[in-house]
Amino acid sequence: MKIYDSYDGRIKEFVPVNEGKVHMYVCGLTPYDRMHVGHLRTYVFFDVVRRYLEHKGYEVFYVQNVTDVEDKVFKRAAEMKIHPLELTKKNMDEALREMDALNIRRPTLLERVSENVPVIISLIKRIIANGYAYESSGDVYFSVMRFSGYGTLSKQKIDALMSGARVEPGEKKHNPLDFALWKESKENEVVFDSPWGRGRPGWHIECSAISTKYLGETIDIHGGGIDLIFPHHENEVAQSEAATGKRFVNYWMHTGFLTINGEKMSKSLGNFITVKDILARYEPNVIRWYLLTRHYRSPIDFNYDYLDEIKRHVEKVYNCIEFARVAMKRYKGTDNSIEEAVEKTKVAFYNAMDDDFDTPAALVAVNELVHELNKRLEDERTNGDSIKMAVEELLTLCGVMGIEMQLKKDDGYVKALDDVCKKYSVGAGADLYAIVESLLSLRERMRKEKKYGDADAIREALKNASIVVEDIGGISLWRRG
Repeated sequence: MKIYDSYDGRIKEFVPVNEGKVHMYVCGLTPYDRMHVGHLRTYVFFDVVRRYLEHKGYEVFYVQNVTDVEDKVFKRAAEMKIHPLELTKKNMDEALREMDALNIRRPTLLERVSENVPVIISLIKRIIANGYAYESSGDVYFSVMRFSGYGTLSKQKIDALMSGARVEPGEKKHNPLDFALWKESKENEVVFDSPWGRGRPGWHIECSAISTKYLGETIDIHGGGIDLIFPHHENEVAQSEAATGKRFVNYWMHTGFLTINGEKMSKSLGNFITVKDILARYEPNVIRWYLLTRHYRSPIDFNYDYLDEIKRHVEKVYNCIEFARVAMKRYKGTDNSIEEAVEKTKVAFYNAMDDDFDTPAALVAVNELVHELNKRLEDERTNGDSIKMAVEELLTLCGVMGIEMQLKKDDGYVKALDDVCKKYSVGAGADLYAIVESLLSLRERMRKEKKYGDADAIREALKNASIVVEDIGGISLWRRG
């Protein structure tokens, strides 16, 4: 299995620090507002990373932070006249409900900054003791020029960074590139006691402290959006390695930019789309399938026309599975050649995912299996057990992507057909398959006997119960609609 490491700038064979275990950290939300579709790309993708690693047998320990102590939080809370932690709790609770709806599994640990201040202070002390940070009138700054590897992750040189840097009014740092580890308290902020006075953590230090506490000094995978590479992740590397003297992350993974119809998402442009907005228009499987059709390192444009196209495609996959559920019971043939197609699909799928989580190629493999299933539905010589095996594998591969193709339950259909069953003495105590097969057989007999009224009544009853009957390659099959 190979992963592109942003730090080294190349594809590398994946070798975890501890055999059989993966420690993974992904930068979490700053919940000063509703979660938007830009966040989705990152969280859906790393959910797939976690699922695939677990599917391969790894034990994954996945940590995210919640930035509930931050300038944007304080500003929004002051505008709304509520406590900052009340604001972040409300928005984070809503974000978690939306992630649940999108089948994004919750991290092993979800750690709020406000609940991890002691470990943050401890890490800052360690950095100061190692000579990489200094106190300045209640603030603590990291001394960038002391850290020789600064700029490696973002592929920038110190001289170039210095040329565009300046000290902002009110800052107490010695060098324009230095960044705050601790900030003296201001009005309307959540503040904590520290050796340097009352204040609160800088933005960058929280991720280093939380990941080190729960995952160790060197972690396997650290993820986030490409916009976080500089300065956030660059600063994480510097402060973490200054504290421990060890490599901080073995595999840095970054998701590409997400635009809306070719433009950057912005409230001023009127194209700011919340997760709530998108969930109101599309089911979760459609949204996930859409986001995974582009490689995670490539940019993706959030386009409603393409989403509609994906919606139609997902419906076709559902329909294929439901037709196959009938065929696997009805077909008694000996042709099991679809099993070869299943094995080819699995090889293609796993090769794609092992190649830096190439989800577009993996979905192509899934689509090939759907195509093979549709072909077999046209041939009653196909072995029903082979179709069942293919469906089970299709559901498994979709599940690895977090695309849960839920099989429709029979209870509602059986209840909807109760009256017509009683009228024609069909299927007392039988399951849905037996009921529908009996009704279709009865309808065909009624047509041959020219009892068209009864035949039409059965047809209408099936239609009203959302049982869809279609001719597929000259074979009449039905599915749950």
